[in-house]
Amino acid sequence: MSHLLPRRLKQLAKAGATRFLLPIGLTAALLAPPAGATSGAPPRAEDVARFLAETGPLCAGRPAAECVDSGWRFADRNGDGRLGLEEANAVRDAVQRWFLGAREDLPQQTNAGVAVGLLALQLVGVASLHGSYDTDGDGQLTRGEALADVTLDERPLPLLLQDRAAVDWPRFLDRLGMGAAVLNEVLPQAPEGE
Repeated sequence: MSHLLPRRLKQLAKAGATRFLLPIGLTAALLAPPAGATSGAPPRAEDVARFLAETGPLCAGRPAAECVDSGWRFADRNGDGRLGLEEANAVRDAVQRWFLGAREDLPQQTNAGVAVGLLALQLVGVASLHGSYDTDGDGQLTRGEALADVTLDERPLPLLLQDRAAVDWPRFLDRLGMGAAVLNEVLPQAPEGE
């Protein structure tokens, strides 16, 4: 039965999800209230819910960098400007707890996007993904390291993530290893003839 789970999640995601929900679901698992973000305390499920409610409109209409900055402040629990593995795991855990409590109330597309993102992250592992971006090997991600596969511009993040020229999807999928098998068919596709 468990071998059918990735196929079913793919079907749900392809059925109605706009393609940007999947990368956002994965990103939310690694990044994720502006208020109190630097307290050092691990985020709670209710912090994730508040963050998503406050940041959703910003991410939908403002330049991608503003959305990323908000997520970075949320994930950087100790406020040092870097994202350690412990912080990444704490945010992932909070997103999972939020999702388990909220999934019945989420629209199908959002539900599928977050589920597929979390599944891909589970397959690859936070430590492996974190390490693949930690180019200097210091155990901490800078904002620049974390954005290695994305070129930010003035477009809102959901639009930017659909542009194959703005995101190095092959490199991102390579970082995911086995997790890429879950996401590969539901990420933005190259236009015909490319």
